[in-house]
Amino acid sequence: MRVSGGDRRRSYSHRVDWPCGTVRYAIMPPHHPSDFTSTSQPIQIGVSFTGHLKAVRQTGERLHEEDVRPSAALITTRAPVTWLRVTEPSECIEIFPEPRTVSEVSDGRIGSLDAIGIGHLVEDPIIASIATLMRRAALASTQVGDLEGDALIHRLVKHVVYTYSGFRRPEHRAVRGGISLRTMRVLTDYVESHLAERITLGQLAALAAREALDRDDQLVDRRSRRTGRFSKPRSLSPQTERARRRVRRRSQGANPQE
Repeated sequence: MRVSGGDRRRSYSHRVDWPCGTVRYAIMPPHHPSDFTSTSQPIQIGVSFTGHLKAVRQTGERLHEEDVRPSAALITTRAPVTWLRVTEPSECIEIFPEPRTVSEVSDGRIGSLDAIGIGHLVEDPIIASIATLMRRAALASTQVGDLEGDALIHRLVKHVVYTYSGFRRPEHRAVRGGISLRTMRVLTDYVESHLAERITLGQLAALAAREALDRDDQLVDRRSRRTGRFSKPRSLSPQTERARRRVRRRSQGANPQE
């Protein structure tokens, strides 16, 4: 949020950086073109925690006047949004996901949120609830580490992508059970050996996926040795083969010893 005009000391802002994105929290005085205005930066998800009557915002050459309900969200495109008239003090948060996070969540279909930016306010309880958790982190009332922050941003981006982009949410078969003890040991060893470094949710997910693939390969080899029949590897669909290559490529970054 960029502010201009008036006494900027009347506003307060705080920034939280996580590996998958950045969160900016702000409290601002009433807006008026002759005194104080603010601009929502492009390609972000903004949430207003305060309600406003007949708020006026400008996008390009267009002016919009409408009521803003508490927890309303605005997903911006590449065009910034300038708030010209807001008669009440405002409290808001802006979430800037990294482009790679958007690409991972959308399976490469979208490279940035500007592809699904919408020019109107939406009332979305999921966006509002995640933004509330991020607000607590910005105010330091709740300790949120990198892994928790990454999980929040991933959950938010996934919801926004498959709710507002028009793409169908991928169907996943039900998964039985939880993570295996062997995979848990691999993840625990990795975390303990990298305590001095910044560990992300993506690294752990890639490592767990690589471990699952290796375990499947070992089971096939063990079964072949036991039966004495080494059949030709079954062919994989192009989608499955791409997914396997993606997992192995990401796991190279998660486990330097590979």
